Amino acid sequence: PDSLACSECHHRGGFDGAGDLSQNAFFDGDGYAPASGFERNAPHVLGLGVVQKLAEEMTAALALRRDELKFGAESSGKAQTLPLDAKGVSFGELTAHPDGTLDTSRVKGVLPDLVVRPLGWKGGQSTIRDFARDGFQRHHGMQAVDPATPGKGPAWDKDEDQNTTEIIPGMLTTITVYLALLDIPVMIPPEDPKLLERHGKGWEAFHRVGCGDCHRASLPLADSSLKITD
Repeated sequence: PDSLACSECHHRGGFDGAGDLSQNAFFDGDGYAPASGFERNAPHVLGLGVVQKLAEEMTAALALRRDELKFGAESSGKAQTLPLDAKGVSFGELTAHPDGTLDTSRVKGVLPDLVVRPLGWKGGQSTIRDFARDGFQRHHGMQAVDPATPGKGPAWDKDEDQNTTEIIPGMLTTITVYLALLDIPVMIPPEDPKLLERHGKGWEAFHRVGCGDCHRASLPLADSSLKITD
């Protein structure tokens, strides 16, 4: 375990913020030598409800594209290839064959199931609930009652430590609701004229070198009701 509370790492700028250098976590190491793991700083967890909602809409757009492509291939009797994109973000190309099979070898940025997973170190979870479940296990050593929890024991005690109530469903629901309703971070340009000029030059360079191709300045939601999947 890295800490006893989420706020021990997510505190810079206030609760739910990023972490200091001293709060860096080391993933997949041997538990002794820092050099054996992947060092990562705790990011802020603000706006996660919007992040999940955005991913859900993009996933739905990719699924619709896939279904349309399969229907076109089956109807025409010929393989069809079309680009995959959602909200202006490219996910490569997808090919459908008349027999209903798919060639996902040129799909980029998502797994073959076309589910956008924005949460976690490298996009491992698609929902806040799964993100919280993984965080409790990975950072606090607290296991949820779930078949996907790592370990060789039964579902209610996968690590076989005889403690079967480390994280119950109600606890996960509580933290999921909390994270889903956190404020959306807003970038405020500096007021000082010299700093504002440098800010503008940095913004221009950011997009000129291509950073903005992935880190989009705007990805508006089609439905802003924030009815996310638990």
